[in-house]
Amino acid sequence: MATLAELRAKVQKAQTRPTNFDSSSIFSFSKLNAGDQIRIRFVPDGEPNDFFWRPLCTRRLQFDSLRLTNGSIVQNRTYVSIPAFNLKKGEANISNLSDDYIYYSNDDVIQQKIKGFWNNTEEGKALYSKFGRTERYIFQGFVRADGYETKLYRFVINKELFNIIYSFMTDDEISDMPSDLIHGRDFILKVSEKQASIGGKTQMVKDYSTSKWSSKETPLTEEESAWLAENGYFTLKNFTSQRPTADQEDVMIELFNASYNGEPYDVARWGKIFRPDNVYFDEAGNIKDMKSSATVNATAHEIPTESYTPAVSTPAPAATAATTFTNEMLAAQLLQLAQAQAAQPAQPAAAPAPTAPQLIKENTVEVSGDTPSAVIADIMSKFKIPQA
Repeated sequence: MATLAELRAKVQKAQTRPTNFDSSSIFSFSKLNAGDQIRIRFVPDGEPNDFFWRPLCTRRLQFDSLRLTNGSIVQNRTYVSIPAFNLKKGEANISNLSDDYIYYSNDDVIQQKIKGFWNNTEEGKALYSKFGRTERYIFQGFVRADGYETKLYRFVINKELFNIIYSFMTDDEISDMPSDLIHGRDFILKVSEKQASIGGKTQMVKDYSTSKWSSKETPLTEEESAWLAENGYFTLKNFTSQRPTADQEDVMIELFNASYNGEPYDVARWGKIFRPDNVYFDEAGNIKDMKSSATVNATAHEIPTESYTPAVSTPAPAATAATTFTNEMLAAQLLQLAQAQAAQPAQPAAAPAPTAPQLIKENTVEVSGDTPSAVIADIMSKFKIPQA
């Protein structure tokens, strides 16, 4: 019979099992390059499921700024994902979604607001698409390629790639579910490039259209089986959206209206219900990390704490760069530049160096650059600061 200490150890191990599935378990498609080819060995869902995936239907709302809890406004393109319908009335529930996950199109409060946008005009179609839902799918499996650990990865698959994966349903040569632990097979992900029009501009994007299922069955390796025995599976529905509550739907409408009207994302009002996808907060609710679009300013202008009226004071010089700039970072850089300017021989020795707030208030100019150094160089040029 096990001792109490041994039982406690077993319980502790069972309770801490989910910590094996950290954020590094999300497979990064962004790291793939044209010409890459990797093998993925999908495995079943961690709960009864006829398929080895779960649908993930969301709507991504865009905001050009955030209103922080202290009332200040940060100019940073911000995205917030909210649930979107995953079934239409009368559509078969082939994924065996439980009742608390089924969200019908007729019940989707945002879908009801935007369906009138589709009026057969280009403007209407563009507006509908801006707020339209995105249908993706969650899978799990092992990556059989150099540079990847033997562990379960989660895969967020778009509709185009999903259709290639789903081709096994009509392939007469595949007789078992491809995720079967013994008689399953690898999915060979092939990366190439193609031209696509995005935002009216033609650019090269990744293309997975030549991906395919392997012609040979490949059972799990001993190492993969041992990993599953030790750590278990993901329950895929835990990474999808439940049907929103009535209170959540009220917030979804508020978010939609704010995004539609070009208003800031309000951290204090919505931050605990629907958090941004690209802005991360610490336990106190302060911004810890902020990933911004390269075409959107990432500076801040202060708003009185008691007031929530946007655009009260003059914004700081705009930085157009791939790296995130906070107000404090830019102010510190401007102060350093001002001090360097004050140190030049042409400047009167007794003249004090201007402060960062003075510079921000007195010098509002447009600056740009693809990198932090390019932004700083442009600032120095605009402020007529000699460069070494």
